[in-house]
Amino acid sequence: MKKLGMRLVIRHVNAQGGIHGRRLVEKGYPRDTELVNSIEQSVQNTRRLVEEDGVFLLFNFGGPASVQVGAYAMEKGVPYLFPHTALLTVDGARSVFTSYPRYEGESRVMLRYLAKTRGMKRIAVIHADNIYGDYFSDRAGERGYTFASGKPLERRPDDATEEMRALRVHEPDAVIMALYPAQARNVVEAKASLGWRDVRLVSSGPLSDEQYLNVEGGHAEGTLGFCHYTRTRTKARSQEPSSTAG
Repeated sequence: MKKLGMRLVIRHVNAQGGIHGRRLVEKGYPRDTELVNSIEQSVQNTRRLVEEDGVFLLFNFGGPASVQVGAYAMEKGVPYLFPHTALLTVDGARSVFTSYPRYEGESRVMLRYLAKTRGMKRIAVIHADNIYGDYFSDRAGERGYTFASGKPLERRPDDATEEMRALRVHEPDAVIMALYPAQARNVVEAKASLGWRDVRLVSSGPLSDEQYLNVEGGHAEGTLGFCHYTRTRTKARSQEPSSTAG
């Protein structure tokens, strides 16, 4: 969808005569998302676009690769438009134009709320084994709570029972899911299969949309979801967390 939106913009600009009489042309290279080094492939594609093709701006690079793409764009002074991610923390950067809240700040807000408002003193994190998960797991040891444990989870797991069993040993009050949707569903199912009732699951970002955690049996009921976006377009609301229905 994000690529479609940019294509519509390009079509509109060209219909108006382009920029200073020059038409916009989209250029890109495919990326194999199944590769282990797909992030490096994205960076290589970025370099090729800038250094060989001479593009004047970048778009449609998101996910973990965006962190390196953003650093490269700043180094080269090439505009990088609206990366579809909250991973970038680029205060003061003049080449990167973000539109998302940032996980670095979001993770601090979440943990402060859980510890000080909800009274959760032992917090664990089950996270994607990449930079996305790091923003949450690296908050360990901050004031107001004890970091019970952290456990990485592979991108496409068949099951998360062993990881959740390992976290349960540490008796956390809450388990933050810094995960992608498929991973989070496995975590919800594993919690149910273990009969682990005395812990609160916590989600953030897209996972706070109940459709991503809607597993059979309603086992996601009671998940505490955090989202920076307001619930209505017409009136701003406070960014209070809400329970996610399974």
